[in-house]
Amino acid sequence: MINKDEFRKAVETALRQTPKRVLYLDWENRRYWIKRQEKLGFRMRIQKGNPAQSFKRERAALSHLHTLGIPVPEIVLEGDGYFVLEDSGKTVLDWMQSGQVDYKTRETILIAAAQALAGLHAKNICHGRPAIRDLAYKAGKISFLDLENFSSGKNSNRRKALDLLIFAHSLYRWSFAHQPEIDACLAAYHKKQPHIWRIVCKWCRYNRWVHFVTRPLHNRKERSKDFRPIPFLFETFR
Repeated sequence: MINKDEFRKAVETALRQTPKRVLYLDWENRRYWIKRQEKLGFRMRIQKGNPAQSFKRERAALSHLHTLGIPVPEIVLEGDGYFVLEDSGKTVLDWMQSGQVDYKTRETILIAAAQALAGLHAKNICHGRPAIRDLAYKAGKISFLDLENFSSGKNSNRRKALDLLIFAHSLYRWSFAHQPEIDACLAAYHKKQPHIWRIVCKWCRYNRWVHFVTRPLHNRKERSKDFRPIPFLFETFR
């Protein structure tokens, strides 16, 4: 059982020592993550929106989804402009980028991620931005992170299809290739949610011009990471 007063002192000391928005704290042999409200300049506020509202929305989303039994990190402490989460493990992207993870482990993690997203959609819930950097894996369990784009009232099939597109885009943004583990991952989602898969395929057929219009940007060195996955998306969702 955490001594909340001592823990809060440790958290607030850590916050004073660095301006980082997200930082970790090891306490009594466990790791916790402290997330503070983002501070944005005028230009970034226009681009990303009101940081106070985003922070409030994410905190509410974590509490709401936790009560529904959705795998999200639990808020263990809240304060003025920050909250503290239990550690959920490394992100799926971190696992994929690790040179010490073999193919079978990558496949296991990616299939778990796809099944978790399909399970979320089966409960008529959308994440909002389920890129693999926003999913964590620990001890066989996927947790959903960074819920700043979550909205409890926006759970249409189109939103679920957008979730799937973002998820698949993040996979190809990591690999820039059709990898067997990615094929297995997406097949796992397809098996669980064929209707959402068909919606994405339909969207890709009607919007194939996006592939051709962006083709000159696919291999540009500057800012190409977001464009290079596009051909793989259209090949996958045919």
